[in-house]
Amino acid sequence: MDPLGLLFFLPSIVSLLLALVWGGSKYAWSNGRIIALFVVFGVLMMGFIYVEIRADKYAILRRHLLRQRNVLCGGLFAFLLAASNFMIGYYMPMWFQVVKGVSPTKSGTMSLPTMISMVLMSFVSGGMITRFGRYLPFFYLSSVLTSVGAGLISTFWVDTGHSKWIGYQVIFGSGLGLGVQLPITVVQLSCSREDIAAATSLMVFCQILGGAIFISVAQTAITQSLRHGLQQALPDIAPTLLKNLTATQLVSQVPPAQAPVVRRVFNEALRSEWHIAAGMAAGTIVAALGIKRVKFPGKKIKDEEK
Repeated sequence: MDPLGLLFFLPSIVSLLLALVWGGSKYAWSNGRIIALFVVFGVLMMGFIYVEIRADKYAILRRHLLRQRNVLCGGLFAFLLAASNFMIGYYMPMWFQVVKGVSPTKSGTMSLPTMISMVLMSFVSGGMITRFGRYLPFFYLSSVLTSVGAGLISTFWVDTGHSKWIGYQVIFGSGLGLGVQLPITVVQLSCSREDIAAATSLMVFCQILGGAIFISVAQTAITQSLRHGLQQALPDIAPTLLKNLTATQLVSQVPPAQAPVVRRVFNEALRSEWHIAAGMAAGTIVAALGIKRVKFPGKKIKDEEK
């Protein structure tokens, strides 16, 4: 337990998230509030690092764990994969609602290919790893499929047909399913028995942190891109309308003749955010290449018995 570390870490992350969410939307990036939030984040994060160094084995981030290659690369893989997952998964239903003009219920149904393929491939991944005792191929395959799927999703346009938005989601979801449990698996195999709980918690922590930070990044990117695009395409729209309405509300508030323009601009804003998600997914390839192979204890026993 590291209460002092939490006392520094939690406010630092809250400050960072607030700065990312408010910056460029509610306040200008040069606003004193945003600058102050970044300063608070930096100071508290430095305090957190200092506390973690002094806390040693009781720290949230234990130094001896971070020195292990599989823990470090596994955490990076989990962080980047979660970032890509959240950035695409969170805004996919919104794309269907705004760009395709469907109801919230139907948009959820149309987003199911990602979830179904993710769940199915997680079962396949777990079964194959248990059967053959090898996880490195699944790291590589997960990185490739997730990167390709995210890249294809970032090409979505207003007239994208069923075959593409279903197929691209399946590719992306399959990559997520193959890789979502791998960081936990690899650290449980790589660490000593007394470190398994801490290492597992660290992987979950990396997943949550990646999603939380990059959802804020995505929101900021979309808001700025949407505002800039609409002010260029529809300069007669009042700035207050852009500030106070969501994209789905904006489509219903503008004249019918301008609704296609709003959909096109929102699609472009989402694509710019999804390009970031594709970059995060591509980064998992680097993390996957850093993972080294560790034999499954059960598999080793079977081989010896043979």
